[in-house]
Amino acid sequence: MSQVRILYRPGLAVLTAAALAAALSAQTPSSPAASGAAMAAHPVAAAAPTLPASTVLATVGAHKITEGEMDALISTIPPQFRSRLTTHKRQFVDSYAHLIAVAQAAHAQGLDQTPKFRAQLRLQKLRAEAQAYQQWVASNTNPSPADISQYYKQHQPEFQQAQVRHILITSQQSVVNKRKLTNAQAKAKAEALYAQLQKGADFATLAKQNSDDPQSKIKGGDLGYLGHNFTTPVFDHKIWTTPVGKITPPFQTPFGWHILQVQDVREEPLAQATPVIEQKLKGKMIQARMQQTATAAHIVFNDAVLPPPPAPPAVPAAAAGPQAPASGQRTPARKAAGK
Repeated sequence: MSQVRILYRPGLAVLTAAALAAALSAQTPSSPAASGAAMAAHPVAAAAPTLPASTVLATVGAHKITEGEMDALISTIPPQFRSRLTTHKRQFVDSYAHLIAVAQAAHAQGLDQTPKFRAQLRLQKLRAEAQAYQQWVASNTNPSPADISQYYKQHQPEFQQAQVRHILITSQQSVVNKRKLTNAQAKAKAEALYAQLQKGADFATLAKQNSDDPQSKIKGGDLGYLGHNFTTPVFDHKIWTTPVGKITPPFQTPFGWHILQVQDVREEPLAQATPVIEQKLKGKMIQARMQQTATAAHIVFNDAVLPPPPAPPAVPAAAAGPQAPASGQRTPARKAAGK
């Protein structure tokens, strides 16, 4: 109990139900032995009966903290924290009561009547209302099965997967798993291994014996099935330009020198891709609805005092450089594999 008071009584301004629940969770024994000892010392109490909403749990001056008030507060926090608060309700009510006590003192001093306070309160109200509206839009927005199927058909490259294995030879310049080899020595070693593969050597055996990728070497260099834009650009380009069964000559990425083989190419089934597509489409639909709401409000600026921002300078086509990856592309992963 003393830990809760140390954490929350001095910091009443930042008291939140979720923070209190997190603190209570941190105090829970993590090991089975510790949990058993704690249960032996403090037996778990039976679940408290449901109380009427009008039941008074505590009073702070003239303010009565009721069961209904606490239930309303608990309902606003993430579900994963609620059970901690319901089983440690007294700690929650204790911290909440101290927050009310300090708020009452602020009210007695007239601090809630200052222009700054009223501006802060107005902004917090607007944010809460906007968040409530966005949550309402989200709960009433769902792409149809037809929308999901259409997206799947029109974005087939996003759902192609290639089964890939590789051999990685790192050097002093590699960003991970550095070795004593110079870059030239690492390249020469990769070229020697490639020559053995060209003569019929077993790819998996050479990977287990020579690869500097600790995760894939134990599986004969196998990286599993990878999607488009899941790896570094050079590695990704090699995946999708190499025919199935072919072995690439050594090529370099920031992780070292690679020899790559594509073993299979398949399409991710619609059923498996549906959750990702649904989330992506729902996000776009919510964003569009929020923009439509703002547009429908007819926001008009007073250009005399708020002139439009200047247009950005034109960028010459030659200096524009490569285009950025399209939105929705998968992020790099498995760095040791050059991804």
